[in-house]
Amino acid sequence: MAYYDDLAKGYNELHRAEQEKKLRIIAEHISITPYTTLLDVGCDTGISTAFWKCHAIGIDQSHGLIEIARDTYSGIHFIEGKAESLPFGDDAFDVVISVTALQNVEDVQQAVAEIHRVAVQDAAITFLRKSGKREAIDAAIGSLFAIRHRIEEEKDIICICEKKPLA
Repeated sequence: MAYYDDLAKGYNELHRAEQEKKLRIIAEHISITPYTTLLDVGCDTGISTAFWKCHAIGIDQSHGLIEIARDTYSGIHFIEGKAESLPFGDDAFDVVISVTALQNVEDVQQAVAEIHRVAVQDAAITFLRKSGKREAIDAAIGSLFAIRHRIEEEKDIICICEKKPLA
């Protein structure tokens, strides 16, 4: 995470427009109300958490990015932590999103399993098309979620998913 800690101060300038574009696409496919509980896994500087006007929590493993999120969005709760071990109970969030973060985790299958565990129903997961972990991310998502929409953007793949029950 040292890379993201070093990049933290310039992150918004580099990535805000791209993140907001993906979030607008996600918003076309997932219903969020002021009463929705939402977890943003890999929230970076909080852009993707603050986008939603609901009860949102962001989690990221980069200390530098979380500090910027906390300083920028004082009314939102941000946690420093790993996608592979989310500190929440089962079915804790109506919606879970993860915007271009999974290619940065150590254990993709575990991270997607955690998203599945804490989501009541819906998830939106985006990842880089050129990621070396693309196949693993696709396989992990497909094993635990039914994909309602798969949108292939120039740089990213956006999956709007519905939680499959565990067998």
